[in-house]
Amino acid sequence: MLDYLQRHVAGQLRPDDTNPLQYPTPVSELLGIQILAVDERAATVLMSVTTDVHGNQQGTVHGGTIAELADAAIGTAHSLGAIVRGTDVRPEVADQVRSMG
Repeated sequence: MLDYLQRHVAGQLRPDDTNPLQYPTPVSELLGIQILAVDERAATVLMSVTTDVHGNQQGTVHGGTIAELADAAIGTAHSLGAIVRGTDVRPEVADQVRSMG
């Protein structure tokens, strides 16, 4: 998977290249999320935002946009075997965080 994503970033994918995951995902394409760099320890993702595409009713960028950007980076790292951990100080989500491992 790492080799596939590195070749994707470099623009070196061949027409017959495949991987077990769908990439780019439909939501990444919709929101304009791109992987800029990836290695064994990190994934760098980019999303150029505009209020026309990512806006809310106040005319600013919707908060869910940032959550999706974080999800793209975390998901990419996880698909490469990274141990992904979450922390939340709110007691009401402690069970959810524990369930993530």
